[in-house]
Amino acid sequence: MHGPHNSYFSRPYHKNLPINSVYHTILTREYISTHHGVHHTRLLTNMKKSEHFIEKLSPWKVLRGHRGCVNSVLFSDNGEFIYTGSDDTRINIYTTHSGELVSTIPTIHTQNIFYAKDFPQQSNMVDYLLSCGADGKVILTNIQRSQSLPRNSNSTQTRIGSGKLLYRHQGRSHRISMIPGEPYQFFTCGEDGMCCLFDLRDKMQNLFGNYDNLPVQEELQSQLERNQLPVLKIQFRPRLLSANMSSVTRDLQDRAPLQSAYCIGVNPFHPYEVAVGGTHTKVALFDIRNHQKAFGYPSICLTHTLPM
Repeated sequence: MHGPHNSYFSRPYHKNLPINSVYHTILTREYISTHHGVHHTRLLTNMKKSEHFIEKLSPWKVLRGHRGCVNSVLFSDNGEFIYTGSDDTRINIYTTHSGELVSTIPTIHTQNIFYAKDFPQQSNMVDYLLSCGADGKVILTNIQRSQSLPRNSNSTQTRIGSGKLLYRHQGRSHRISMIPGEPYQFFTCGEDGMCCLFDLRDKMQNLFGNYDNLPVQEELQSQLERNQLPVLKIQFRPRLLSANMSSVTRDLQDRAPLQSAYCIGVNPFHPYEVAVGGTHTKVALFDIRNHQKAFGYPSICLTHTLPM
């Protein structure tokens, strides 16, 4: 039996390993958990932030099919498909298991696509795709009613989607955020500083007309033409929060120009709470029940990247 002086912990090369290295954590995990009571999450945390571990990763599949930069890669809610959006204004759908290109869907976007994903519904069928892009357009594409074209040289099915323009931001639209538990509601944000809430529960059946080729209802068509489909608009105008702020200062902040919004997220546990980030150094938190002013501008710190 080896004595303590021959154990791993007495070897000189052990001292040369970085304490936060994933290799150090793996080699010492049994000793650490037994003698120091460190929870196993330390192993997972160090693996996530280890450059050594990340550099050893290699691609499992390479998904091909776009003709421009890929700006959006998202899994379907059930994990069976991957949706990608590109500068070529197309949306590709791949199977997760095999990486096979299922279909390429041209959209009515005229510039780069920044976000593309299936539109969640109560059924398991994927009928619609939601996208936004550099042209400021927020587009809903009906897959099931699209027209199929002959296969291309790569033997993949290409479709022309039946797209509907829901809204157009003044400037690029960077992100869409679904509301957890609400399959027909979502937020969009753009460089015009507007964050728009959409609710399509009562509009899905009429948005594309019906299968008897009847036109879209006049009221709904009017909302689309006037760019008034959102049920709520939030202005991204970060400001200082201070109890001692004078009324003049508050008035000046209220008149400050809007900031471009690049990302938006919805709290899955409190869907009425929305976080917006953009060109400003702060992230604004809104409560859509009283959305006129943000209720907080937190300083964000990714604690899982800090050394333990």
